[in-house]
Amino acid sequence: MAVSITKMFFHTKTARAWVDLGKIVFTSPNMDSDPTDPQDAGRRSHILPGSHYIGTWYEAVDYMYRIRADQSYPTNERECYFAEIFQRNPDFTFGVNTTFSGLCRYNPEAYQGSILCYDRDNYGYVGSVSSLGNVYIDGETFHKYNFTVVSGVGDTTLSGSWVTTTGSGVDRVYNWDKDITNTSWANAENSIVFEVTNGEAYNCRLTAWDDDSHNSTDNPVLDDLHYRVVAFAYRAGNVQAGGTLGNTEQSPGDQKELPSSANIPTSMAHPPGINLALKGNISYYGDFDLIHRPVEYTEHGEYLVFSPYLYGMDDSFTAGNYDFVTTLHYQYT
Repeated sequence: MAVSITKMFFHTKTARAWVDLGKIVFTSPNMDSDPTDPQDAGRRSHILPGSHYIGTWYEAVDYMYRIRADQSYPTNERECYFAEIFQRNPDFTFGVNTTFSGLCRYNPEAYQGSILCYDRDNYGYVGSVSSLGNVYIDGETFHKYNFTVVSGVGDTTLSGSWVTTTGSGVDRVYNWDKDITNTSWANAENSIVFEVTNGEAYNCRLTAWDDDSHNSTDNPVLDDLHYRVVAFAYRAGNVQAGGTLGNTEQSPGDQKELPSSANIPTSMAHPPGINLALKGNISYYGDFDLIHRPVEYTEHGEYLVFSPYLYGMDDSFTAGNYDFVTTLHYQYT
């Protein structure tokens, strides 16, 4: 069937509202951008001496809004709704084992009633959690926890040695709480939100190309893996029909709600991409399906949310114009 997908971001210029996204703009942060007094669309500026290297703006047809004053990656807050926890167990099987041991960068909101999830088919509720102190890996602090998992669902086994590095190949689960709010670094109020408003999109893949032809990454920003995102796909629930973001009252407005684990344990449509570089078919967020959920009292979405930024760029990078295209590829029947 046909599919309809909107691409929007949230702002508070005169009232809380969702706006169609035109461009992601990386330019100087030295322009003021009060949420009630944004810059005109098309405005650009040179970097001033001593200022942060570059800032992130979202541009609509008429205005552009500075979303981040610089490209600092989070060091003291959760990246997104779903806290990433690296596995310490020699093995763990959902639906079989009841104790999951893990490491995470930030203190997870993990207590009775929250959920540990590997993917949308393998998850369990947290019965209890105990802190085991900290461990230091490559100069970064990780917190150690044991989770008691109850009512486990699924049959996937996570296996491997105890975590000694955060490199690729380490199995991980994700935790979120039923009362989570928009306090994470990447969330529905400071990121770009794709919403399937009708139909089903298959094999969704978020990535970046040098131009609209989608066949080249010949761009130093992409080739050197400087363009990164925090991305996650989810559905939401526990709001009344007609409710606005974070509001359970009946009112007009689009439905872009927060995930609510107590009501929809399969809220996570696809595991998050944390500090993930986008580069053509080499590095991307995907592949997964996004399926429209009817705007009813229990389900909304599904959504793909991503927060873009530039990573590892300093004064050694040659200044210039490096336009590229962020693209959501998908199929439909």
